[in-house]
Amino acid sequence: MQRRLLPPLLLAAALATGCSDLEDAARDTANGAACSVAQGAVDGVSGQVDRAIDEIGADPEAAQRELAGLREVLDRAAGGISGDAEQALRDAADALGRLAGEARDAAGGVDVDTSAVDDARDSFGDAVDDVRDFC
Repeated sequence: MQRRLLPPLLLAAALATGCSDLEDAARDTANGAACSVAQGAVDGVSGQVDRAIDEIGADPEAAQRELAGLREVLDRAAGGISGDAEQALRDAADALGRLAGEARDAAGGVDVDTSAVDDARDSFGDAVDDVRDFC
């Protein structure tokens, strides 16, 4: 009777190991796809973000529109992925939202809060670094 149980137990163990390998491969593929989306998104907006930040003092309305649009790009990209890459994109989008808010305030006649702009710029940079570090 023991001889009959051994082959099914070995088969079950082999299948369990195979499933684990398949799960790992699927997770690696999903992470790779998420990274591709996240890196493409941050690479696509980074230069534009810098230019928009520089415009907050000179043309805050244009800067606000630009930053809000770039935030939307990151929000859309984050909506299609999950995990660490998604969170990093959400963090970057939140920073752009804060920058857009500063530009909106400046367009309304409020003096630009340079420390808030610097803080949001740093947060955006940290989120971009997180995407690049994770991926």
